[in-house]
Amino acid sequence: MFCKNCGTEFSDDVKICPSCGAKVEEEVAVEQPVIQAAVEEPAAPLKLSIKALVGFIVSLVGILILALPCGAAGAILSGLGLAETQSKKAKGLGFAIAGIILAVVDIVFGFYNIIATLL
Repeated sequence: MFCKNCGTEFSDDVKICPSCGAKVEEEVAVEQPVIQAAVEEPAAPLKLSIKALVGFIVSLVGILILALPCGAAGAILSGLGLAETQSKKAKGLGFAIAGIILAVVDIVFGFYNIIATLL
């Protein structure tokens, strides 16, 4: 311990400072409250909607080979993927929208080819 009056160091059991004669007051340890900062858990990363991705791929394949069933399947899967991205906040909104657009184009061209073949 140190004397508050003169600053002389002495042992803890001394009641009077040996240097200046000042009465030594016992130091009372004050416990400081522990403040913990609130740590937010990081949000789980969003998962990619598999339905949106598969719908996009099926629609793209349908466009490339002009297969009407691929367009219909792509439209259904992309629509399901669109609903999934909005309800579960999943990634893949762009794939779902692009899949729907490609599916519609595939269906239109598919019907055009059928009608052109019949005429």
